[in-house]
Amino acid sequence: MAPRTVLIAGGGYAGSGIAAKLAALDARRSFNVVILDPSEFHVVKTRLHQIAVEPERDILIRIPTRTLADFARADFINSAVEKVDFKNRRIFANGSGYDWDLLVVATGAEPNYFGIPGAAEHSENILSYEAAMSCGLRIKSLGMNKRGASKKRIAVCGAGLLGVEFAAQLRQRYGPKKCEIVIIEKQERIIAASQCGDAQRDYISAFFKRENIKALTGTTISKLSPGRVCLEEGKHIDCDLTVWCGGIKRTGIGTAASGGLVVDPTLVCREHENVFGAGDSALVSSPLPNANSLTAQRAIYHADIAAKNIIRSAIGLRSRAARYKPKGELISLGDFDAVGVVSGAAFYGSACAAAKKANEMKYISTLFGTAINHIRIHR
Repeated sequence: MAPRTVLIAGGGYAGSGIAAKLAALDARRSFNVVILDPSEFHVVKTRLHQIAVEPERDILIRIPTRTLADFARADFINSAVEKVDFKNRRIFANGSGYDWDLLVVATGAEPNYFGIPGAAEHSENILSYEAAMSCGLRIKSLGMNKRGASKKRIAVCGAGLLGVEFAAQLRQRYGPKKCEIVIIEKQERIIAASQCGDAQRDYISAFFKRENIKALTGTTISKLSPGRVCLEEGKHIDCDLTVWCGGIKRTGIGTAASGGLVVDPTLVCREHENVFGAGDSALVSSPLPNANSLTAQRAIYHADIAAKNIIRSAIGLRSRAARYKPKGELISLGDFDAVGVVSGAAFYGSACAAAKKANEMKYISTLFGTAINHIRIHR
């Protein structure tokens, strides 16, 4: 029987993970795998805040997608998805059409601007490699390290995990005499959606106070314009740069109003049985409380489940349902400080920062096969 084509739309945590795991699991070479992604690089997204401040550090967080594809015995098409013909099993990209037997939708997420006027046009976001590099170059162009440079003000929209990590990294690079940092958050507390608790929030708040980072919680942004963040009740904050860290939303090839692909617990699309969804783009029909959280952890977990279910379906075994449970969360406060919770245990300081770096390195090594060769399919 000729190998079946598995086309993976998206080369992020879920897409690259599925390709790598299929390479390890598909001993019979039953599949030809194709990765389709508009970016040349797979990025360790938990480090994007670093290059958003210091773009010269980009070599530390990016892996050429073509290298990953070669490792996974896969082809790589460097293009965005233009159109999908589900009926005829054909995807269009780069001006051409590509046929598939199985499609995996793993196109990830994009910034959520919540319909705020000017938010997309007048801010930098740091959700992708290209966007983070653009932000880093904008910050460098402010010349804050030049002798005699005037103090700059940078507004950070959003005090979730990404906003907190970016603000802390920015402060590590540019001290209070060079840069004023203001974080604006609609919720009444920072990292409101985090797995961390009040003790960790207090730790971050103390860090902000010590490092002279101003957090405006319970504050709603009404509009962004060049050099200005407009707030409700007619107030505003003038700034030299605005960075958007205000949330993300599902993107890509969707069957849901949210833009996501609706899938059953085995990650198969309800409307198209030869289509899988994984990672941020997958909207799982499940009562589990964290089944649809938009996190890297969930995407990595989905990669394992989806790859195994693709193999299981090929050999006539029953697919297994995804039952994602978050393990915890670690939040960087610069390179040498962090805070977080893992399996109910709290971590703080330099030891927590080292643990987060070790976890990121473990992910990279697993992706390239250090741990992947030990994966087994259990009946």
